[in-house]
Amino acid sequence: MKYVKIKDIKPNLKNPRVLKDEKFEKLKRSISEFPEMLELRPIVVDADMMVLGGNMRLRALQDLGVAEVPVLIASELTEERPTYYYIKKPINNHHDHGLPKPNEDSWQ
Repeated sequence: MKYVKIKDIKPNLKNPRVLKDEKFEKLKRSISEFPEMLELRPIVVDADMMVLGGNMRLRALQDLGVAEVPVLIASELTEERPTYYYIKKPINNHHDHGLPKPNEDSWQ
């Protein structure tokens, strides 16, 4: 893990996950109240600094005006693995930052 300037990170335009306004604001509050979590769950990027995991966190951090963020560079993934990672990870990590599980009433 290392810290990089947030402006050097590229959002992943193929990321299927989008948070609605209320959920996005909840994510921003969670980051503001517990910033240490970012080191425990850094944004995962590929060798080109494109996000593989953490697109919504990146957007929230940009909104919060954060200049540098911790990232984990997944440089040894095969060409197919990054796609697998950003499609599967949101499904398996719905609990990140206090987000409800998909089967809970508040998940929309």
